[in-house]
Amino acid sequence: MTSKIHCKEFDLKFNLSGSYKKNEMIFLDKSKISHNVYESEWTDNYGNYGTSYCLTSIKYNNKAIIIELDSYCKLNDQAGNKFTLHNSRKGNELSAGSGKALFIEGQGKWKKIIGATCVYSIRYLDDRTFSIRKCSINEDMHKHLSKYNN
Repeated sequence: MTSKIHCKEFDLKFNLSGSYKKNEMIFLDKSKISHNVYESEWTDNYGNYGTSYCLTSIKYNNKAIIIELDSYCKLNDQAGNKFTLHNSRKGNELSAGSGKALFIEGQGKWKKIIGATCVYSIRYLDDRTFSIRKCSINEDMHKHLSKYNN
């Protein structure tokens, strides 16, 4: 006998755009490492908005293919609350410009969102970035975020 559990799914969606600066080191075998700083503005589907600052390390093989990406982003909202996301890309995600993110810390309204997981995509145009994050949140997280911006 099987039973279905009916639960509602909720999404927290972020749109980010900003700029980045890249510092690279190329090794003798033509592989390289890049350390990037991203600064952006963001909005979400709960009426929040703010700024973000990210530090990213990217390792490339000697064919300029990303083999590892590790990034931490500190976001500030309109009320001065901060939260941090850890972003990573591995395997097939690397060439697609998409990856996974995890809420690792937060204050104020964001404290209850710790542990939420997200998928993201990022696109580049010159020194500008455009990114979308879609985070899966539970009903309690949804209710918590909803009460702040009504």
